[in-house]
Amino acid sequence: MTTDPSQPPNQPDGPDSPWADHSEERFGQLAMSTTTYEYVPPGDDRTKVIFAGRCPRCTHEFTFEWPLEVLRGATRESIEVLCQCASDHKGRPEGEKRGCGAYWASEIEP
Repeated sequence: MTTDPSQPPNQPDGPDSPWADHSEERFGQLAMSTTTYEYVPPGDDRTKVIFAGRCPRCTHEFTFEWPLEVLRGATRESIEVLCQCASDHKGRPEGEKRGCGAYWASEIEP
């Protein structure tokens, strides 16, 4: 996890931020108020969890899916969520089709 000293704490970098493969503690903190998650399908036959909202780094709308078979069955799980926005970010590597490169940990209850 890296920290960008030029950014104020708990503030996003903004929509013009270039692609960067990194995480910062503030991304996880911001994500608590800018994203939600839900199990799909609802009920006991859930197969995945979908995170949606605004990326805590670039502020673009995104969705991110995580298959439930990788959960370990604990009472709370920490999942690494990746920005999957559809917006262009300068410097995005060839082959990367979505996102600003940001990732953060989000806790869910299985």
